[in-house]
Amino acid sequence: MPSCRQVVFSSQAYLSIISETYSFRDVETGGIFLGTIENSIWYVVEIIDPGYQGAIRRSAYFEYDVNYVTHLANVRKKIYKNELILLGLWHRHPGSFDKFSHTDDETNLRFAKLNDLGSISALVNLDPDFRLTVYHVHQDLRYSRIQNVEYGDSHIPNRLLEIKGANSYLAENTKYYPSTITTKKNSSIRNISKFLKKPSDRKIPHERVLDMLDIELDDYLEKQTDYSYEIKTIGQKVLVTMDNLGGMAGYPKNIRCFLYIDNKGQNICSINNDIFPYKKGVVREFVNNKIAYAASQQLTNNEITNHMRMLNVNPDSSDSEIKEAYRGKLKDYHPDNWVNDENKNVAINATKETRKIIESYETIKAFRKNAK
Repeated sequence: MPSCRQVVFSSQAYLSIISETYSFRDVETGGIFLGTIENSIWYVVEIIDPGYQGAIRRSAYFEYDVNYVTHLANVRKKIYKNELILLGLWHRHPGSFDKFSHTDDETNLRFAKLNDLGSISALVNLDPDFRLTVYHVHQDLRYSRIQNVEYGDSHIPNRLLEIKGANSYLAENTKYYPSTITTKKNSSIRNISKFLKKPSDRKIPHERVLDMLDIELDDYLEKQTDYSYEIKTIGQKVLVTMDNLGGMAGYPKNIRCFLYIDNKGQNICSINNDIFPYKKGVVREFVNNKIAYAASQQLTNNEITNHMRMLNVNPDSSDSEIKEAYRGKLKDYHPDNWVNDENKNVAINATKETRKIIESYETIKAFRKNAK
Protein backbone atom coordinates (compact mmCIF):
# COMPACT_ATOMS: atom_id res chain seq x y z
CA MET A 1 0.00 0.00 0.00
CA PRO A 2 1.39 3.47 -0.86
CA SER A 3 2.35 5.85 1.96
CA CYS A 4 -0.20 8.37 0.74
CA ARG A 5 -3.02 7.33 -1.56
CA GLN A 6 -5.45 10.14 -0.71
CA VAL A 7 -5.50 13.55 0.99
CA VAL A 8 -8.68 14.87 2.59
CA PHE A 9 -9.15 18.46 3.77
CA SER A 10 -11.72 19.38 6.38
CA SER A 11 -14.10 22.18 5.47
CA GLN A 12 -12.35 24.48 7.91
CA ALA A 13 -8.88 23.62 6.60
CA TYR A 14 -9.80 24.15 2.97
CA LEU A 15 -11.56 27.42 3.71
CA SER A 16 -8.53 28.58 5.72
CA ILE A 17 -6.27 28.08 2.68
CA ILE A 18 -8.66 30.01 0.44
CA SER A 19 -9.06 32.81 2.98
CA GLU A 20 -5.30 33.20 3.54
CA THR A 21 -4.59 33.14 -0.20
CA TYR A 22 -7.15 35.77 -1.14
CA SER A 23 -6.32 37.93 1.88
CA PHE A 24 -2.77 38.20 0.52
CA ARG A 25 -3.36 37.58 -3.19
CA ASP A 26 -0.47 39.77 -4.42
CA VAL A 27 2.20 38.14 -2.27
CA GLU A 28 3.40 34.67 -1.31
CA THR A 29 1.95 33.10 1.81
CA GLY A 30 1.27 29.63 3.20
CA GLY A 31 0.79 27.59 6.34
CA ILE A 32 1.23 24.21 8.02
CA PHE A 33 -1.05 21.16 8.03
CA LEU A 34 -2.21 19.46 11.24
CA GLY A 35 -4.17 16.23 11.10
CA THR A 36 -3.82 12.47 11.19
CA ILE A 37 -2.98 9.49 8.96
CA GLU A 38 -5.06 6.34 8.72
CA ASN A 39 -4.85 3.58 6.09
CA SER A 40 -2.64 5.76 3.86
CA ILE A 41 -5.23 8.54 3.91
CA TRP A 42 -3.90 11.88 5.15
CA TYR A 43 -6.65 13.86 6.88
CA VAL A 44 -5.87 17.60 7.13
CA VAL A 45 -8.02 18.89 9.98
CA GLU A 46 -6.41 22.26 10.82
CA ILE A 47 -4.40 24.90 8.97
CA ILE A 48 -2.10 27.27 10.86
CA ASP A 49 -1.37 30.53 9.01
CA PRO A 50 2.08 32.22 9.07
CA GLY A 51 1.09 34.86 11.65
CA TYR A 52 0.79 38.61 11.60
CA GLN A 53 3.35 41.05 13.10
CA GLY A 54 6.29 38.65 13.01
CA ALA A 55 5.43 37.15 9.60
CA ILE A 56 6.84 38.40 6.29
CA ARG A 57 4.83 38.04 3.10
CA ARG A 58 6.56 39.26 -0.07
CA SER A 59 5.96 38.80 -3.79
CA ALA A 60 8.16 35.72 -4.13
CA TYR A 61 8.73 34.35 -0.62
CA PHE A 62 7.44 34.48 2.93
CA GLU A 63 8.58 33.76 6.48
CA TYR A 64 6.60 32.44 9.42
CA ASP A 65 6.18 34.12 12.78
CA VAL A 66 7.68 30.99 14.34
CA ASN A 67 6.62 31.67 17.94
CA TYR A 68 3.04 32.37 16.85
CA VAL A 69 2.78 29.24 14.69
CA THR A 70 4.36 26.96 17.28
CA HIS A 71 2.11 28.27 20.05
CA LEU A 72 -1.10 28.09 18.03
CA ALA A 73 -0.29 24.64 16.64
CA ASN A 74 0.15 23.33 20.18
CA VAL A 75 -3.14 24.87 21.26
CA ARG A 76 -5.12 23.56 18.29
CA LYS A 77 -3.68 20.04 18.26
CA LYS A 78 -4.64 19.37 21.91
CA ILE A 79 -8.35 20.21 21.69
CA TYR A 80 -9.19 17.16 19.54
CA LYS A 81 -9.93 13.74 21.00
CA ASN A 82 -7.67 12.31 18.33
CA GLU A 83 -4.66 14.58 18.97
CA LEU A 84 -3.32 16.09 15.76
CA ILE A 85 0.17 15.75 14.33
CA LEU A 86 2.14 17.81 11.82
CA LEU A 87 1.49 16.53 8.28
CA GLY A 88 3.23 19.10 6.10
CA LEU A 89 2.73 22.54 4.65
CA TRP A 90 1.41 24.60 1.75
CA HIS A 91 2.35 27.87 0.09
CA ARG A 92 1.16 30.22 -2.61
CA HIS A 93 3.48 29.82 -5.59
CA PRO A 94 4.43 32.79 -7.80
CA GLY A 95 3.79 32.28 -11.51
CA SER A 96 1.83 29.39 -12.98
CA PHE A 97 4.03 26.36 -12.31
CA ASP A 98 2.80 23.48 -10.18
CA LYS A 99 6.40 22.51 -9.40
CA PHE A 100 8.71 23.27 -6.49
CA SER A 101 11.74 25.57 -6.60
CA HIS A 102 15.14 24.59 -5.22
CA THR A 103 14.37 26.58 -2.09
CA ASP A 104 11.08 24.68 -1.72
CA ASP A 105 13.00 21.40 -2.02
CA GLU A 106 15.07 22.28 1.05
CA THR A 107 11.99 23.04 3.14
CA ASN A 108 10.10 19.97 1.92
CA LEU A 109 13.06 17.72 2.70
CA ARG A 110 13.24 19.02 6.28
CA PHE A 111 9.54 18.29 6.80
CA ALA A 112 9.70 14.88 5.09
CA LYS A 113 12.45 13.72 7.44
CA LEU A 114 10.23 14.40 10.45
CA ASN A 115 8.03 11.41 9.71
CA ASP A 116 8.76 7.84 8.60
CA LEU A 117 6.00 8.30 6.00
CA GLY A 118 7.38 11.60 4.68
CA SER A 119 5.10 14.63 4.47
CA ILE A 120 2.64 16.34 2.16
CA SER A 121 3.26 19.67 0.48
CA ALA A 122 0.77 21.70 -1.53
CA LEU A 123 1.05 24.57 -3.99
CA VAL A 124 -1.64 27.19 -4.56
CA ASN A 125 -1.81 29.15 -7.80
CA LEU A 126 -4.04 32.02 -8.87
CA ASP A 127 -3.68 32.21 -12.63
CA PRO A 128 -6.31 33.65 -12.40
CA ASP A 129 -8.44 30.94 -10.74
CA PHE A 130 -7.66 29.19 -7.46
CA ARG A 131 -5.84 25.86 -7.92
CA LEU A 132 -4.46 23.57 -5.20
CA THR A 133 -1.91 20.90 -6.17
CA VAL A 134 -0.87 18.36 -3.53
CA TYR A 135 2.26 16.20 -3.44
CA HIS A 136 3.49 13.45 -1.18
CA VAL A 137 7.14 14.13 -0.31
CA HIS A 138 9.28 11.05 0.33
CA GLN A 139 12.27 11.17 2.66
CA ASP A 140 14.64 11.03 -0.33
CA LEU A 141 12.85 14.09 -1.82
CA ARG A 142 10.90 12.20 -4.44
CA TYR A 143 7.58 13.83 -5.22
CA SER A 144 4.38 11.93 -5.94
CA ARG A 145 1.47 14.04 -7.07
CA ILE A 146 -1.73 13.09 -5.23
CA GLN A 147 -4.59 12.87 -7.71
CA ASN A 148 -7.18 11.76 -5.15
CA VAL A 149 -7.88 14.91 -3.09
CA GLU A 150 -11.21 15.45 -1.35
CA TYR A 151 -12.63 18.50 0.44
CA GLY A 152 -15.25 18.66 3.18
CA ASP A 153 -16.07 17.18 6.57
CA SER A 154 -18.33 14.55 4.98
CA HIS A 155 -15.18 12.75 3.75
CA ILE A 156 -13.66 12.53 7.26
CA PRO A 157 -14.71 10.04 9.99
CA ASN A 158 -16.59 11.94 12.68
CA ARG A 159 -14.30 10.65 15.44
CA LEU A 160 -11.33 12.45 13.84
CA LEU A 161 -13.17 15.77 14.09
CA GLU A 162 -14.46 15.33 17.63
CA ILE A 163 -13.48 18.02 20.13
CA LYS A 164 -12.66 17.12 23.71
CA GLY A 165 -15.28 17.96 26.30
CA ALA A 166 -14.47 20.64 28.86
CA ASN A 167 -14.35 18.11 31.71
CA SER A 168 -11.97 15.89 29.76
CA TYR A 169 -9.75 18.85 28.98
CA LEU A 170 -9.71 20.01 32.60
CA ALA A 171 -8.85 16.51 33.79
CA GLU A 172 -5.82 16.50 31.50
CA ASN A 173 -4.72 19.95 32.57
CA THR A 174 -2.29 18.54 35.13
CA LYS A 175 -0.29 16.91 32.35
CA TYR A 176 2.85 18.62 31.13
CA TYR A 177 2.84 19.83 27.55
CA PRO A 178 6.12 21.02 26.00
CA SER A 179 6.31 24.44 24.38
CA THR A 180 6.80 22.89 20.94
CA ILE A 181 4.94 20.12 19.15
CA THR A 182 6.76 16.88 20.02
CA THR A 183 5.71 13.32 19.28
CA LYS A 184 7.51 10.09 18.52
CA LYS A 185 9.26 9.85 15.16
CA ASN A 186 6.71 7.70 13.36
CA SER A 187 3.89 9.98 14.47
CA SER A 188 5.57 12.89 12.87
CA ILE A 189 7.23 15.74 14.66
CA ARG A 190 10.11 16.87 16.70
CA ASN A 191 10.76 20.57 17.28
CA ILE A 192 8.63 22.50 14.82
CA SER A 193 10.45 25.82 15.32
CA LYS A 194 13.62 24.98 13.44
CA PHE A 195 11.70 23.50 10.52
CA LEU A 196 9.65 26.65 9.93
CA LYS A 197 12.69 28.90 9.76
CA LYS A 198 14.50 29.74 6.56
CA PRO A 199 18.18 28.72 6.21
CA SER A 200 19.00 32.18 7.54
CA ASP A 201 16.91 33.08 10.59
CA ARG A 202 17.99 36.70 10.81
CA LYS A 203 15.55 39.25 9.46
CA ILE A 204 16.92 41.49 6.73
CA PRO A 205 16.92 44.88 8.45
CA HIS A 206 16.42 47.21 5.52
CA GLU A 207 13.13 47.32 3.58
CA ARG A 208 14.81 48.46 0.36
CA VAL A 209 17.13 45.46 0.40
CA LEU A 210 14.05 43.23 0.71
CA ASP A 211 12.52 45.01 -2.26
CA MET A 212 15.61 44.36 -4.40
CA LEU A 213 15.63 40.70 -3.41
CA ASP A 214 11.91 40.43 -4.18
CA ILE A 215 12.45 41.78 -7.68
CA GLU A 216 15.30 39.38 -8.47
CA LEU A 217 13.39 36.37 -7.10
CA ASP A 218 10.34 37.23 -9.17
CA ASP A 219 12.25 38.29 -12.30
CA TYR A 220 14.72 35.42 -12.55
CA LEU A 221 15.74 33.27 -9.59
CA GLU A 222 12.43 31.46 -9.01
CA LYS A 223 11.84 30.89 -12.73
CA GLN A 224 15.22 29.66 -13.97
CA THR A 225 16.34 26.02 -13.93
CA ASP A 226 20.06 26.39 -14.61
CA TYR A 227 21.20 27.26 -11.09
CA SER A 228 20.63 26.19 -7.52
CA TYR A 229 20.70 29.19 -5.23
CA GLU A 230 20.88 30.07 -1.56
CA ILE A 231 19.99 33.33 0.21
CA LYS A 232 21.78 34.49 3.35
CA THR A 233 21.96 37.71 5.33
CA ILE A 234 25.35 39.07 6.29
CA GLY A 235 24.95 42.12 8.46
CA GLN A 236 23.01 44.69 6.44
CA LYS A 237 23.59 42.81 3.16
CA VAL A 238 21.83 39.98 1.35
CA LEU A 239 24.04 37.39 -0.33
CA VAL A 240 22.64 35.28 -3.17
CA THR A 241 24.96 32.37 -3.99
CA MET A 242 24.31 30.55 -7.27
CA ASP A 243 25.86 27.29 -8.50
CA ASN A 244 25.46 26.17 -12.11
CA LEU A 245 23.77 22.80 -12.52
CA GLY A 246 25.70 22.09 -15.73
CA GLY A 247 24.74 21.24 -19.27
CA MET A 248 25.10 24.58 -21.06
CA ALA A 249 28.39 26.00 -22.37
CA GLY A 250 29.22 29.59 -21.51
CA TYR A 251 27.17 29.78 -18.32
CA PRO A 252 29.17 31.17 -15.37
CA LYS A 253 29.72 28.33 -12.90
CA ASN A 254 29.49 30.26 -9.63
CA ILE A 255 27.87 33.61 -8.85
CA ARG A 256 28.04 35.60 -5.63
CA CYS A 257 25.62 38.51 -5.66
CA PHE A 258 25.42 41.03 -2.79
CA LEU A 259 22.48 43.42 -2.48
CA TYR A 260 22.84 46.29 -0.03
CA ILE A 261 22.56 50.01 0.67
CA ASP A 262 25.86 51.95 0.59
CA ASN A 263 26.93 54.80 2.86
CA LYS A 264 25.35 57.32 0.48
CA GLY A 265 21.97 55.59 0.66
CA GLN A 266 22.20 54.15 -2.87
CA ASN A 267 20.90 50.71 -3.87
CA ILE A 268 23.99 48.68 -4.76
CA CYS A 269 24.61 45.30 -6.37
CA SER A 270 27.94 43.50 -6.36
CA ILE A 271 28.30 40.41 -8.55
CA ASN A 272 31.56 38.49 -8.45
CA ASN A 273 33.35 41.60 -7.10
CA ASP A 274 31.99 43.96 -9.80
CA ILE A 275 30.11 46.80 -8.03
CA PHE A 276 27.45 48.95 -9.70
CA PRO A 277 24.13 50.69 -8.94
CA TYR A 278 21.28 48.21 -8.64
CA LYS A 279 18.68 47.94 -11.40
CA LYS A 280 15.86 45.48 -12.00
CA GLY A 281 16.92 42.21 -13.63
CA VAL A 282 20.59 42.60 -12.74
CA VAL A 283 21.14 38.87 -12.12
CA ARG A 284 19.49 37.82 -15.37
CA GLU A 285 21.48 40.43 -17.28
CA PHE A 286 24.75 39.31 -15.73
CA VAL A 287 24.16 35.66 -16.69
CA ASN A 288 23.01 36.51 -20.22
CA ASN A 289 25.95 38.84 -20.84
CA LYS A 290 28.41 36.16 -19.74
CA ILE A 291 26.77 33.61 -22.01
CA ALA A 292 26.77 36.00 -24.95
CA TYR A 293 30.38 37.03 -24.40
CA ALA A 294 31.56 33.41 -24.23
CA ALA A 295 29.65 32.59 -27.40
CA SER A 296 30.89 35.65 -29.32
CA GLN A 297 34.51 34.69 -28.70
CA GLN A 298 34.11 31.49 -30.67
CA LEU A 299 31.67 32.42 -33.42
CA THR A 300 32.16 31.48 -37.06
CA ASN A 301 30.06 32.77 -39.95
CA ASN A 302 28.18 29.46 -40.05
CA GLU A 303 27.43 29.67 -36.34
CA ILE A 304 26.04 33.20 -36.46
CA THR A 305 23.94 32.12 -39.45
CA ASN A 306 22.55 29.22 -37.41
CA HIS A 307 21.66 31.56 -34.56
CA MET A 308 19.83 33.83 -37.01
CA ARG A 309 17.96 30.85 -38.41
CA MET A 310 16.83 30.00 -34.89
CA LEU A 311 15.05 33.38 -34.74
CA ASN A 312 14.04 33.41 -38.45
CA VAL A 313 16.02 36.60 -39.13
CA ASN A 314 18.90 37.47 -41.47
CA PRO A 315 21.97 39.75 -41.48
CA ASP A 316 19.91 42.58 -42.99
CA SER A 317 17.34 42.50 -40.18
CA SER A 318 17.35 45.56 -37.92
CA ASP A 319 17.93 45.31 -34.17
CA SER A 320 14.24 45.98 -33.53
CA GLU A 321 13.19 43.27 -36.00
CA ILE A 322 15.50 40.78 -34.30
CA LYS A 323 14.13 41.72 -30.89
CA GLU A 324 10.55 41.33 -32.11
CA ALA A 325 11.35 37.91 -33.62
CA TYR A 326 13.02 36.85 -30.37
CA ARG A 327 9.99 37.82 -28.29
CA GLY A 328 7.64 35.97 -30.65
CA LYS A 329 9.73 32.80 -30.53
CA LEU A 330 10.08 33.00 -26.77
CA LYS A 331 6.32 33.31 -26.38
CA ASP A 332 5.73 30.27 -28.59
CA TYR A 333 8.12 28.01 -26.68
CA HIS A 334 7.70 29.27 -23.13
CA PRO A 335 7.40 26.18 -20.85
CA ASP A 336 4.26 27.61 -19.21
CA ASN A 337 2.44 26.90 -22.46
CA TRP A 338 3.55 23.29 -22.56
CA VAL A 339 3.03 21.93 -19.05
CA ASN A 340 1.50 18.51 -19.64
CA ASP A 341 1.36 15.87 -16.91
CA GLU A 342 0.74 13.10 -19.43
CA ASN A 343 3.90 13.85 -21.37
CA LYS A 344 6.55 15.55 -19.26
CA ASN A 345 9.00 15.53 -22.19
CA VAL A 346 6.94 18.26 -23.84
CA ALA A 347 7.68 20.76 -21.06
CA ILE A 348 11.32 19.61 -20.86
CA ASN A 349 11.82 20.11 -24.60
CA ALA A 350 10.10 23.49 -24.46
CA THR A 351 12.52 24.55 -21.72
CA LYS A 352 15.49 23.42 -23.80
CA GLU A 353 14.18 25.27 -26.84
CA THR A 354 13.66 28.41 -24.75
CA ARG A 355 17.30 28.27 -23.65
CA LYS A 356 18.43 28.01 -27.26
CA ILE A 357 16.27 30.98 -28.25
CA ILE A 358 17.70 33.13 -25.44
CA GLU A 359 21.24 32.03 -26.27
CA SER A 360 20.77 32.85 -29.97
CA TYR A 361 19.34 36.30 -29.23
CA GLU A 362 22.05 37.22 -26.71
CA THR A 363 24.77 35.89 -29.04
CA ILE A 364 23.49 37.91 -32.00
CA LYS A 365 23.31 41.04 -29.83
CA ALA A 366 26.88 40.55 -28.60
CA PHE A 367 28.13 39.77 -32.11
CA ARG A 368 26.58 42.93 -33.54
CA LYS A 369 27.87 45.02 -30.66
CA ASN A 370 31.42 43.75 -31.12
CA ALA A 371 31.22 44.27 -34.87
CA LYS A 372 30.41 48.00 -34.53
